[in-house]
Amino acid sequence: MPTVENPKLTLVTTNNNVEIQVSYDAKFTKLDAGLAGLGLTFHEHIDVIDDDGSSGQNTILPDLFALTSLKPDATKGAQTIHRDVSKTVSRKDLDVDTGDDEIKIRIRIHAPDMPLTFTEDVFTTSKILLGDVA
Repeated sequence: MPTVENPKLTLVTTNNNVEIQVSYDAKFTKLDAGLAGLGLTFHEHIDVIDDDGSSGQNTILPDLFALTSLKPDATKGAQTIHRDVSKTVSRKDLDVDTGDDEIKIRIRIHAPDMPLTFTEDVFTTSKILLGDVA
Protein backbone atom coordinates (compact mmCIF):
# COMPACT_ATOMS: atom_id res chain seq x y z
CA MET A 1 0.00 0.00 0.00
CA PRO A 2 1.18 3.53 -0.67
CA THR A 3 1.99 5.87 2.20
CA VAL A 4 0.94 9.45 2.88
CA GLU A 5 3.77 11.81 3.81
CA ASN A 6 4.28 15.52 4.45
CA PRO A 7 0.64 16.42 5.16
CA LYS A 8 0.02 20.16 5.40
CA LEU A 9 -3.10 22.21 6.09
CA THR A 10 -3.48 25.93 5.48
CA LEU A 11 -6.66 27.87 6.29
CA VAL A 12 -7.13 31.22 4.56
CA THR A 13 -10.06 33.28 5.87
CA THR A 14 -11.48 36.00 3.65
CA ASN A 15 -14.59 37.77 4.90
CA ASN A 16 -17.06 34.96 5.72
CA ASN A 17 -15.28 32.26 3.70
CA VAL A 18 -12.43 29.88 4.51
CA GLU A 19 -10.22 28.33 1.85
CA ILE A 20 -9.03 24.91 3.01
CA GLN A 21 -5.69 24.15 1.34
CA VAL A 22 -4.27 20.63 1.67
CA SER A 23 -1.01 19.26 0.35
CA TYR A 24 0.72 15.90 0.78
CA ASP A 25 2.87 13.34 -0.97
CA ALA A 26 1.51 9.92 -1.92
CA LYS A 27 4.47 7.52 -2.07
CA PHE A 28 4.00 4.42 -4.19
CA THR A 29 6.33 1.42 -4.21
CA LYS A 30 7.42 -0.35 -7.36
CA LEU A 31 4.86 -3.06 -6.49
CA ASP A 32 2.07 -0.46 -6.11
CA ALA A 33 2.92 0.99 -9.52
CA GLY A 34 3.07 -2.47 -11.08
CA LEU A 35 -0.34 -3.36 -9.63
CA ALA A 36 -1.73 -0.05 -10.95
CA GLY A 37 -0.42 -1.07 -14.37
CA LEU A 38 -2.48 -4.26 -14.03
CA GLY A 39 -5.62 -2.26 -13.21
CA LEU A 40 -5.53 -1.74 -9.43
CA THR A 41 -7.02 1.62 -8.52
CA PHE A 42 -6.04 3.96 -5.70
CA HIS A 43 -8.42 6.60 -4.38
CA GLU A 44 -7.60 9.65 -2.27
CA HIS A 45 -9.89 10.38 0.69
CA ILE A 46 -9.60 13.77 2.41
CA ASP A 47 -11.85 14.48 5.41
CA VAL A 48 -12.24 17.70 7.40
CA ILE A 49 -12.02 16.91 11.12
CA ASP A 50 -13.23 19.01 14.07
CA ASP A 51 -10.40 18.58 16.57
CA ASP A 52 -11.77 20.24 19.69
CA GLY A 53 -9.76 18.25 22.20
CA SER A 54 -12.19 17.68 25.09
CA SER A 55 -15.15 17.10 22.79
CA GLY A 56 -13.17 14.65 20.65
CA GLN A 57 -12.68 14.41 16.90
CA ASN A 58 -15.63 14.44 14.56
CA THR A 59 -15.72 14.37 10.79
CA ILE A 60 -17.37 17.45 9.34
CA LEU A 61 -17.96 18.08 5.64
CA PRO A 62 -17.15 14.43 4.79
CA ASP A 63 -17.78 14.84 1.06
CA LEU A 64 -16.14 18.24 0.58
CA PHE A 65 -13.22 16.91 -1.44
CA ALA A 66 -14.24 14.82 -4.44
CA LEU A 67 -13.00 11.25 -4.69
CA THR A 68 -9.88 11.37 -6.86
CA SER A 69 -8.03 8.45 -8.42
CA LEU A 70 -4.25 8.42 -8.08
CA LYS A 71 -2.48 6.61 -10.90
CA PRO A 72 1.19 5.78 -10.52
CA ASP A 73 2.95 5.05 -13.81
CA ALA A 74 3.81 1.35 -13.96
CA THR A 75 6.83 2.06 -16.19
CA LYS A 76 8.49 4.35 -13.62
CA GLY A 77 8.67 2.02 -10.60
CA ALA A 78 8.59 3.62 -7.14
CA GLN A 79 7.35 7.19 -7.28
CA THR A 80 5.82 10.06 -5.36
CA ILE A 81 2.72 11.90 -6.50
CA HIS A 82 2.48 15.35 -4.92
CA ARG A 83 -1.06 16.59 -4.29
CA ASP A 84 -2.29 20.15 -3.75
CA VAL A 85 -6.05 20.51 -3.35
CA SER A 86 -8.26 23.26 -2.00
CA LYS A 87 -11.91 24.07 -1.41
CA THR A 88 -13.60 27.22 -0.17
CA VAL A 89 -16.46 26.95 2.32
CA SER A 90 -18.50 29.33 4.38
CA ARG A 91 -16.97 30.03 7.80
CA LYS A 92 -20.31 28.85 9.25
CA ASP A 93 -19.68 25.37 7.81
CA LEU A 94 -16.71 25.05 10.17
CA ASP A 95 -18.45 26.51 13.23
CA VAL A 96 -19.04 23.44 15.35
CA ASP A 97 -18.94 24.86 18.87
CA THR A 98 -18.67 28.11 20.80
CA GLY A 99 -15.36 29.95 20.62
CA ASP A 100 -12.45 28.99 18.40
CA ASP A 101 -12.69 26.00 16.06
CA GLU A 102 -9.78 23.59 15.73
CA ILE A 103 -9.68 21.97 12.30
CA LYS A 104 -7.44 19.26 10.89
CA ILE A 105 -7.49 17.02 7.84
CA ARG A 106 -7.41 13.22 7.64
CA ILE A 107 -5.79 11.85 4.49
CA ARG A 108 -6.10 8.22 3.44
CA ILE A 109 -5.50 6.28 0.25
CA HIS A 110 -7.99 3.57 -0.57
CA ALA A 111 -7.33 0.53 -2.76
CA PRO A 112 -10.76 -1.08 -3.01
CA ASP A 113 -9.50 -4.32 -4.57
CA MET A 114 -6.95 -5.08 -1.83
CA PRO A 115 -7.62 -6.86 1.48
CA LEU A 116 -6.29 -3.89 3.49
CA THR A 117 -8.39 -1.26 1.80
CA PHE A 118 -7.13 1.93 3.48
CA THR A 119 -3.69 3.21 4.38
CA GLU A 120 -3.20 4.24 7.99
CA ASP A 121 -4.85 7.56 8.86
CA VAL A 122 -2.47 10.49 8.49
CA PHE A 123 -3.49 13.82 9.96
CA THR A 124 -2.29 17.35 9.40
CA THR A 125 -1.64 19.48 12.45
CA SER A 126 -4.71 21.30 13.78
CA LYS A 127 -5.32 24.92 12.80
CA ILE A 128 -7.42 27.28 14.90
CA LEU A 129 -10.15 29.46 13.42
CA LEU A 130 -10.61 32.29 15.90
CA GLY A 131 -13.93 33.39 17.34
CA ASP A 132 -17.57 32.63 16.81
CA VAL A 133 -19.40 33.20 13.57
CA ALA A 134 -21.55 36.32 13.70
